Amino acid sequence: MPSTAPGPVGGTVYFTIKGRQYDLSGDLTVQPGGKKREAVPGLSGKGCGWTETIEDGAVEATFATLGSLNVTDLRAIAGVSAQVECINGHRYITDTLYCQECDPIDPVKGTVKVKFGCIGPMREA
Repeated sequence: MPSTAPGPVGGTVYFTIKGRQYDLSGDLTVQPGGKKREAVPGLSGKGCGWTETIEDGAVEATFATLGSLNVTDLRAIAGVSAQVECINGHRYITDTLYCQECDPIDPVKGTVKVKFGCIGPMREA
């Protein structure tokens, strides 16, 4: 049994793109990417192995539309460094972040949801 209480597992997240930390409004998901395996069925009905590919990383984030946020700048992001830092100490890093999709701004909630991709998997630190 551990002698110390466990630390936080979720809550605060920092998202930094090209050295600028952005204000998030609740939602952020990270798909680090990496090896993806798919079963290969055999003619006997049993599996005979698997194939393996490398899946690219991805981040989906909901940003607060504060005065300093420019959606045009978000859409222009291509091939830049980015880091997601979680309160539990996990960090996901890429040097190839690009904007895939930017939803319409929700002026009632004051948010905009953006999907990012990266070339290859993200590094975990």
